[in-house]
Amino acid sequence: MVDRNGNEVGRYYKEHPAPSEIRNNGIDTEYANENQDVYVVELEGLRFGFRTCYDFYFYEDIIKMAREKLDVIIGCSYQRTDTHQALEIMNRFLAYNTNAWLLRSSISLGKDSLVCGCSMVVSPNGTIVANMKNEVGIKVVEFNPKEKYYKSSGFNGGLKSHYEYVDEGRDYKS
Repeated sequence: MVDRNGNEVGRYYKEHPAPSEIRNNGIDTEYANENQDVYVVELEGLRFGFRTCYDFYFYEDIIKMAREKLDVIIGCSYQRTDTHQALEIMNRFLAYNTNAWLLRSSISLGKDSLVCGCSMVVSPNGTIVANMKNEVGIKVVEFNPKEKYYKSSGFNGGLKSHYEYVDEGRDYKS
C-alpha cells in the first residue's frame, strides 16, 4: 500500500495460500503456518485491512478483523469457482460483520460468465453499492469510509454494530 506521495506504508502478504497452490507451485508458506494477527495499515486517519483470494473463505478471521475497527477492507480475488450470487453473499457477509467498507477487485472470465469477477464495493450495512460482475473497465464510486452501520442491540440495548452486539452476547455473564 502506498500513500499519496508514492511511499510504501504497508505490505500485505496473502495469509492462506490454497492447498493446490502449495502442492503445484512448491511455494514457501512458512509464514502462513501460525495464527496471525490481523494486518492493519493506518493511513490518513483510516484503518485498512486486507483479503486476498483464499483468505476470503476463512470466516473465523472476520471477528478478528471486526475487533480491529477497520474502515476499509481491500480485497483482490480470482475465486473462479464461485458464482456471482455466492460472491455477493460472501462479500456482503464480510462487510456487514466487520462494519467496514469492502473494496474488492477481480478479473473477468468474459461477459457471459456467471462465475468469478464481481469487482465490487459493499457498504458496512451489506448494501452492494457497485458490482461489475464480469464487465471489464473502471467503476468510480464515492463513499464516506467513516460511515458505519449501527442497529438496535436487542430490547433497550442501544445502537451497536453487528459484531459488537454479538460480542456482547459472547461476554455476557448472568
